Amino acid sequence: MSTCITTRQRQRDEHLRSDEFFHVAKYPAITFQSTSYVPAGERQYELRPPRPGACRNSIQPPVSIVMNLV
Repeated sequence: MSTCITTRQRQRDEHLRSDEFFHVAKYPAITFQSTSYVPAGERQYELRPPRPGACRNSIQPPVSIVMNLV
């Protein structure tokens, strides 16, 4: 949930939740959609997003997330 964003800095958290960033009042959920993944190291994979503009309200430029297998 976007309402649970916490960086341990109250002012930054409020700014991230505002309509300038995630607009949590209108979009209470954050979703990461991955179209592929590639190895990124030992027991690590990089999750890749769809092409830019493929999703409504998508972050530009798109971001990748590296995950660790445990």
